Amino acid sequence: MLPYTTYNIPESLDIKPPSGDQWLWIIIDNEPGDEEKTLLAKISNALNADFEQDTYCLQIASGDTKSLAAYDGPKPKLMISFGVAPAALGLWIDLPKTGLLTLERFSFILTASLGSLAKSSNAKKDLWIAMQRFMESK
Repeated sequence: MLPYTTYNIPESLDIKPPSGDQWLWIIIDNEPGDEEKTLLAKISNALNADFEQDTYCLQIASGDTKSLAAYDGPKPKLMISFGVAPAALGLWIDLPKTGLLTLERFSFILTASLGSLAKSSNAKKDLWIAMQRFMESK
């Protein structure tokens, strides 16, 4: 066994390009229901984003990977990942817990899955704090 960590970098380019200026990317692990769509709309509204126009929703099934590094389209200003690990996006960043990480080209928030977020007031509070930090840094 090598003493180095090796990473499997996904090479798929099957990401549908967002239309217009969709600066807020939402990463989810399954199709959201009506209540979850309402929650996503409230989150985007809190970030001064229109859910229909400013938001791009990317669904990554559990165990699946997509490479954002190979994606050559409009870049997001903020990515919020609801329970999807950064490694599933081809982002090799260390995020030991939920919260905000400011990268060179965009900010990344890791939070609980939508189902868990809807049930947990602590997870909502952590997400709100990360969103406020993003808004202050804009």
